[in-house]
Amino acid sequence: MADFHMAASRTDEISALTAMFADMIAAMGITSHGCLAIVDDEAELRFGDAQALPHALHARLADTPLYAPRQEAGLVIIPVESWHEEDLYLCLFGRSEALGAADLARLHGWCEVYATYAGALVERAADVPTASGLGLVQRQCLAQFLFGRSDIEIGDCLHLSPLAVRGHMEDAVSQLGAASRAEAVSLAARRGWLAGLPVEGPRAIAQ
Repeated sequence: MADFHMAASRTDEISALTAMFADMIAAMGITSHGCLAIVDDEAELRFGDAQALPHALHARLADTPLYAPRQEAGLVIIPVESWHEEDLYLCLFGRSEALGAADLARLHGWCEVYATYAGALVERAADVPTASGLGLVQRQCLAQFLFGRSDIEIGDCLHLSPLAVRGHMEDAVSQLGAASRAEAVSLAARRGWLAGLPVEGPRAIAQ
């Protein structure tokens, strides 16, 4: 678990993380997977190597949330924690026999790590480029940091996980050639890239 956590924390590409997770769960006879989010009673496939998930599964999870892992013929469903207020499930296909308690607990742990880091990478990938060279959300994060907000507070304002905020900030620091967040904020502010960005929520418009 610790090795996977460390490897996941160092991975910046969702495709690489997905492949890493797929290799791990293949040893348990799982051939494909997808992360399904239930938002406003609608199901969305967020990430994974499955191209699509059965509509019946979408409807079932939207209608009846699960709070513990469930095993069925050829399917394991793992509910995972999410920073946001939504139901999130890892749906794993191909396993022909039920997993024992120890293996199911191990799989649940891997799913939690995978969902945490993959979710943050998906959030970061959704950023919108601006003429400054920084993404719009990167600039919003810098503007929020200028007002002394923590990663958790910034995430609350922008509807991001704290891990995604940290990634956006690290990317901004790197792209600006800064030595710290404070220096990155100073450089962006002096160049006028933080002017006019709201600091109370995600309603900024790309400039």
